Amino acid sequence: MTSFFSPALRVASHSLRLHLRDRFFGLFLLFSLLLIYSSLLVGVMAVYQERRALMDFGLALMELMGLAFCVYASATAVSSEVETKTIYLVFSRPVPRHSYLLGKMLAVFGAAAVLLAATAAMHSSLLLLRGHAPDGLYFAALGYSWLKLTLISSLVFAVSMFTTSALSSMVIGFILWMLGHFAPETVFMAAQAGGKGSLLEHLARLIPNFQLFNFKDALDVHGAAAPPFMALAYAAAWWAGSYGFAWALLRRKEF
Repeated sequence: MTSFFSPALRVASHSLRLHLRDRFFGLFLLFSLLLIYSSLLVGVMAVYQERRALMDFGLALMELMGLAFCVYASATAVSSEVETKTIYLVFSRPVPRHSYLLGKMLAVFGAAAVLLAATAAMHSSLLLLRGHAPDGLYFAALGYSWLKLTLISSLVFAVSMFTTSALSSMVIGFILWMLGHFAPETVFMAAQAGGKGSLLEHLARLIPNFQLFNFKDALDVHGAAAPPFMALAYAAAWWAGSYGFAWALLRRKEF
C-alpha cells in the first residue's frame, strides 16, 4: 500500500506546486477575483434581494472559473509532459504509472481547492462588507462545487488518454459538463420515448448527474441537492471509474 501511495503523493506534491506557479493559474485567479468584485454591481441592482444576488452570482462565478481551470489543467496534465518528453524522465525512475496518474489527478483536485478557497475569501469579504455574513449553507455550497470540479477533472483525465490533442479533451469536457446538468431530464425523456429511446436512456446514464451537487440551490430551496454522504459516494464512484479507465489506457501507451 505504501509503495502505491508514496510515489503518488510525491507526484501530487510536485505537480501541485507547478499548478500554483503556472501563469495560467494566476490568470484564472485574477480574472475570478475581478468578476467576483464586479458582482457588487449585481447586488446593487437587486435592491431587495441583494444577499441572494450576491450569493448566487458569486458562487456561480467561482464554479465556472474553477471549471475552466480544472478542464484546462486536466487536459494538459499528461499531454504537456509527453510533448516536453518529461514523462520519459518520470518513468525512468521507480514511479509506477498508476501512481503517476493518481498523483496528477490529486494535484488538480488540490489546485481546485486552492482556487476555490482564494476566491471564496474574496467573496466572503465582499459579503461581510455589504452586511451579509456567510453561513453554513454557503460553505457547504463551496464543498459541493469542489466535488463537481473534481468529478469533471477526473472525466477529462480519462478523455485525455484517448484524444489526439488537449483542445479536443477540453471541448469534450465542457460538453460533458453541460450534458451532466441535464442528465435527469435526458433520462426521463428517453424513458418516455420507448423503443430506440431505451438506447439513449442507457447512454444518458453514462453521463454524471451534476444536479446532485447543486447545493447553492439549497440556499433558497432546502433539499435541492443530494445529502453529503450520497454526494461524496457518487463523486468517489466516478473518480474510481474515471481513474480505472484512464489507467487502462495509459498502461497501453509506449513511453
